[in-house]
Amino acid sequence: MIANANVNSHDAIKPGAVTHSFQLSQRFKDAFKIAVAIVITYAIALSQGWGTPFWAGFAVAFCGLTTVGDSLNKGLQRVFGTIFGASISLALLALCPQDRWAFMIALSLLVAFFTYMMGSTTRWYFWFMAGITIPIVTVTAEPDALFNFHRAIMRSQQTTLGIVVYSFVSVLVWPVSSRAAFEGSVRGVIGKQHQLFTHYMAKLMGAQDDLPAVQLRSEMTGTLGSLQTLLDHAELDTYEIWEERREWRGFISQLIELNDTMESWRQVAHDFREIDFQRYVKAFPEFGAELGARFTAIEGMLDGQTPQHLPLDMACEIDQTHFSELSQFQRSAVLLAVSCLNQLEKGTQACFDTLCNIRGFTAAGRQRPAADVKLSRAPLDPDRLASVLRVVTALWLAMLLYIYVPDLPMASALVILSTVVVMLQFLHPQASSAVFFWPLMFGVVGGGVAHIFIMPHLSGFLELGTMIFVFVFGLIYLFYSPRNILLKFMGLALFMVISSIDVEQHYSFMAVPNVVMLALMLVGNLLVAERFPVSFRAEDRFQAILKRFFLSCDFLLSTTGWQRDRVPSRWQRWRKAFHLNEVERSPQKLNSWARALTAAALGNATQAQIQGLVTSLQALSYRMNTLINVSTADQADIIVRELQEDVRSWRDKVQQIFAHLATEPEAAEYSRYRSRLDSMLEHLESRIEETLADADTQRVSAGQGESMYRLLGAHRGVSEALVDFSEQAAAIDWAHLRESRF
Repeated sequence: MIANANVNSHDAIKPGAVTHSFQLSQRFKDAFKIAVAIVITYAIALSQGWGTPFWAGFAVAFCGLTTVGDSLNKGLQRVFGTIFGASISLALLALCPQDRWAFMIALSLLVAFFTYMMGSTTRWYFWFMAGITIPIVTVTAEPDALFNFHRAIMRSQQTTLGIVVYSFVSVLVWPVSSRAAFEGSVRGVIGKQHQLFTHYMAKLMGAQDDLPAVQLRSEMTGTLGSLQTLLDHAELDTYEIWEERREWRGFISQLIELNDTMESWRQVAHDFREIDFQRYVKAFPEFGAELGARFTAIEGMLDGQTPQHLPLDMACEIDQTHFSELSQFQRSAVLLAVSCLNQLEKGTQACFDTLCNIRGFTAAGRQRPAADVKLSRAPLDPDRLASVLRVVTALWLAMLLYIYVPDLPMASALVILSTVVVMLQFLHPQASSAVFFWPLMFGVVGGGVAHIFIMPHLSGFLELGTMIFVFVFGLIYLFYSPRNILLKFMGLALFMVISSIDVEQHYSFMAVPNVVMLALMLVGNLLVAERFPVSFRAEDRFQAILKRFFLSCDFLLSTTGWQRDRVPSRWQRWRKAFHLNEVERSPQKLNSWARALTAAALGNATQAQIQGLVTSLQALSYRMNTLINVSTADQADIIVRELQEDVRSWRDKVQQIFAHLATEPEAAEYSRYRSRLDSMLEHLESRIEETLADADTQRVSAGQGESMYRLLGAHRGVSEALVDFSEQAAAIDWAHLRESRF
């Protein structure tokens, strides 16, 4: 096993001697390993007489990543995805041997299903490989279909060869474990959560600090989203991670839940900026110190240290001595904050216990924490369905050209590449199809130079292998930056395709212009699918998601009026789950599309103003979730009966606002919303005060009274978030955002 190159002249260094150390960069190592693996793969494939060995080269090029776990994870998914797709392909050919329309419909349904499944798992590459293997095996079949089985087997065999070769190279040459990257990312998330917790506690206790909280939250959210994928990688090259994989997955779920709770706490904290929070909560500094000590202990365990602090059983409680001094809304805000803090206490306890179990610090006889917590998933995602429709459109356009345009050069390649590229766009729908043009031209030039000017002068595999190594190493080394990922992969792919290295070598200048024509047809096909039948312009998708967000808010508000004595039907529960997911995930989607908005779409608005709008929607999302959660809590019948009409009046008016914003977000007027919602809330507050004063304390328990206050605070939170959105919406140039452009 070759370690990182560190060369010292002598073990014993003389006084005054100058030491020299030389260390190769990761850029050089990655380029070298991939280039060597591709050369070895070609050597084996050609020696065995396997035709079109570039499929084996593809497996190396597209699965060659920095760490061993990354490469093995992606490689295994590529192998099993290819085998699965090849099996489905043979079954499809057997079922539809002569009926082209039945074949196209079945092909479309299969590719659509595999594409949709890419969005539901971190192992999306399996479904991607299965989806692109079907047209590779079926569309390139000979008229008599004698070699379909052979092609499917050869395709799987070559993919396996590439993965096996690169796996050996990555393990034997400069191996890099995925464990450090995974545990480092987990440590970073905990560290940022600790910083944010300290920052929020300081603000509640009247202190100030200069922590860049917005940037910290953004970085933490991005890292949290990648933890599951990093764990997939680390499982394969680290035995200790594999043994505790269920506990690690549970720990990641707990971190996500902890982050959501902390964000809800931050949102609620805005409601009592002028309240001395410590006055109304018992032993608040001690409670904060306990949670801070837990964060420190968790960080220490991630660094390999035995925890010096064991969690104490604590709860955040209201100090009833001074609580009566507050108004109804202030009481509701404090109660919501206390509820969030108690959730934080449970969350930090769960994280501590799970990590103790992972690190082997769990005390004898102590109950092991539950692991592998499952996160709820959206029952249906309209944006994924829109991307699936885009894939099917591109596939049908390519297939129709293949069928109805006679002698179309590289027609089967058009079908295959259209499927490959548009399925990749499913992962990054904000990327315009036009960006593929110059990387394709770059790949054509590189492959054309190798095929026309270099390869005819080569004799023997030594010279051929040298050329392959130089081209691959140079491409990866020069375009190593993530900004150049399209240039790198298009260059590698077209170099291997156009160079046409095969057992029986042939040369043809027409290969180059044919690929140029293929590239033009491919980009044209992708551009059509980008606009029809669903537009994937950033401004169009932004408005569509924004509309769905407000419509979902409208529906969720209606569910708070469902009768308490009647269990919702399965259809009602499904609709509620769907709209809850829409409200939760839409702000993240809007954030991605907002960054893709062009200057023409923004008009007089700035990117900072559009981000402010998205931030206000994120706050509204948290407020809506809080309202839905607290509305299901137990309420006293007398309070429900007395306040039913007042709450319904507020709900109807806010639903009208949501319905109006879904079609005309520019109609949001800050001053009108401010006065209208404030008047409704003042009336609701006075009615609650009257009801609680008249209610018999024996019929209204303390818990039910607190539930009423939390519900009041949730209503106020939604109103405040709506007012904030109206203020942010006034700065957006909606006319330019809706303008049609081509």
